[in-house]
Amino acid sequence: GRIAIGAGDNTIRIWNQSNKSNLFDISNLFYGIRSKITSAAWHPEKEGLLAYGTDDGRVGVYNTLASSKPPTMSSTFHNKTVYVVCWGPPLNADSAGYQLYSVGDGVILQHFIGDPGKNALNIVSSIESVNKPQKEKLIRSEMSWKPDYTAFAVGHDNGCVSIYQFPKLKELCQVTASRKLINCTKWHPDTTVESPGGSPCQNWLAFAGNDGPISVVDLSGILATREVPGKSELVKMTEVSCQVSGHIPRTTDMCWSPHHDGKLVSVGYDNVAIVWNMRTSEAMAVFNGHEGRLLTVLWSSIDSDVIMTGGFDGTLRMWRVSQQAGTLPSIT
Repeated sequence: GRIAIGAGDNTIRIWNQSNKSNLFDISNLFYGIRSKITSAAWHPEKEGLLAYGTDDGRVGVYNTLASSKPPTMSSTFHNKTVYVVCWGPPLNADSAGYQLYSVGDGVILQHFIGDPGKNALNIVSSIESVNKPQKEKLIRSEMSWKPDYTAFAVGHDNGCVSIYQFPKLKELCQVTASRKLINCTKWHPDTTVESPGGSPCQNWLAFAGNDGPISVVDLSGILATREVPGKSELVKMTEVSCQVSGHIPRTTDMCWSPHHDGKLVSVGYDNVAIVWNMRTSEAMAVFNGHEGRLLTVLWSSIDSDVIMTGGFDGTLRMWRVSQQAGTLPSIT
């Protein structure tokens, strides 16, 4: 497989881990990139297409198989940092394939990459037209799609997480278990190596942010009743299925294991990565090999024992869960 690494030197590095004869088969993409890379996402179906967002608000798509060509840029960009780019189905039911979504400036944009005459659509307006008006102005900070694209989660600066049905955009649920900005929301995989026929955790959603704790909600009941007549009212949740201590002072990223049900790895501003068994709310391992705050984490899709982390020390580190201790860092 290939790993995309976005960095602060205006460069995307593509690490080809399939090349067994050269363990450091890395190519650099920098043509047309003028700012720090703050987010990246591979296309779910088309090989080599990589979306990215930058510190100065730009959104583009690179064909990594034709790296000599410049990226295709969106005609619309954010005023500030792009915190999320992700692929999802288009809002227009008549369209096929996937469109690119981005989060920044407190809004969510759907981009029409490859159509230079078409501006991005602010889907917040579309969401608000379907649902009841909010009493307070909400600043969107995060977005993630359920793997089957039947729903998506949106995090806000007030700690609330909203679950929306797709394609109707109806708000199914509001989860209020945090008081500070949500940095990451992660849906559990529909299937894992352990449960190829369907994971028992497939409707779990993990979320975390600037107040540290990591929460998980099981949305099975809510997602099951979304098409039932008389069951369309908004559900407000204040209790979660499980919650662990997370990172001090904030959790920055998480990743579910594609191999085992209910296992999650998280990183944060305390310079460590923690592997959790969210079915028992226990910490399994702690990695403290970095020399600064951590920003991103990825569980290897090939080896269930390997995790990759990156952060402020400018390094991407690859480590084994089995070789780490299970002791949480002390809070001083």
